[in-house]
Amino acid sequence: GINAEYGVLDPYGSVIVLSCVRHSEEGYMDPRFLARKRSSVGSFLHLVGGLHKGTSENELAVDPDSQPYGMMGVINPNPRPKNNKSKKPTPQQAKKWQESIENVLNDPKGSAFFHKFLQNEYAAENLDFWNSVTKLKSDNPSGEKLKKEVKQIYEQYLRDNAENLINVNNRLKGAINECLDDPRLEIFDEAQRHVYGLMKEGAYKRFITESHIQTLIKGD
Repeated sequence: GINAEYGVLDPYGSVIVLSCVRHSEEGYMDPRFLARKRSSVGSFLHLVGGLHKGTSENELAVDPDSQPYGMMGVINPNPRPKNNKSKKPTPQQAKKWQESIENVLNDPKGSAFFHKFLQNEYAAENLDFWNSVTKLKSDNPSGEKLKKEVKQIYEQYLRDNAENLINVNNRLKGAINECLDDPRLEIFDEAQRHVYGLMKEGAYKRFITESHIQTLIKGD
């Protein structure tokens, strides 16, 4: 419910403060999100790093060594070349990934393998959104450029029937929508934190199971 005059509780219990809008009471789960989750393969082919056009359902494997994104979507200045001989993680790399989700996202190869794993769970949009928002903050645009880029992210991940709709509550989506005409750089911070929590408490735990890690190491 409403927890402050201009704030709402997110699913983790903290107050979301967006000074540009008051919030109405709405349910947490957007049924349109559930309807989208089993939609066509096209809804999750989008990669922030970019898949080549024409990628088919049988070609979803990401080349980890060509993945240009590091932690939180910041461009890695030294991505591994595509022709790197070893695309499998080393046991040492995999062990680091099991220690924390930050270690996965900090490692370009880890981020790429995690993205592939999320694709198989119909949840790649979570990491794509995370990367897009972090890149926005890294670029630090202002004025009309900020407004344009914020709207692009909103259209891709948050509007009704968005191509890559993420699972955030209707109150937060409404609050963000109300701020689109005069956005701050931090407009997506709470949505990004929520998506990070979903990945950390859900897909990441399945990603680092010993059986899955051994599959990656063996290159199966």
